[in-house]
Amino acid sequence: MLTKGVELSSSSLLEKFLGFIESSLIEKLSNCPQSRVFREKHLLPLVPFIPKIFMQVSGAWRSRILQAFTEVFKNCGPESSMKLACLSALGDVVDPEKGWLYLVAGDPELLDYQLIWIRELPQLLLVLGDKNPLCSKAVLRLLLLMERLLN
Repeated sequence: MLTKGVELSSSSLLEKFLGFIESSLIEKLSNCPQSRVFREKHLLPLVPFIPKIFMQVSGAWRSRILQAFTEVFKNCGPESSMKLACLSALGDVVDPEKGWLYLVAGDPELLDYQLIWIRELPQLLLVLGDKNPLCSKAVLRLLLLMERLLN
């Protein structure tokens, strides 16, 4: 592929793409309310693809994407559409019908992040209470999926 006289290999394009995803997730944590709303609006469509990305990449990029996603999950508002999107993405990771569980079991790093996500759920459920039934339902669904996996 030729871009402005520079040949880019597929690995170079992948590096740029993963860098874009990581920086988009990290920038989501900005404190400026206007910029936060703008980025959340444009980042929401990317969130469903995050599990597919970190399941297909390895090494440092996997760690960086997992870390950035986890920070977004932990730091977005409990009733935000971003939290709901993150919960849905996490559901993809733990849903046995998606077929990714064998990857989680054999990957200590992914298992560590999964434990971080799981630890957030009970507190999130308490914070949500009955204020946001859709998010509460998503949390309960995740907890149920995880309970089924353990039995």
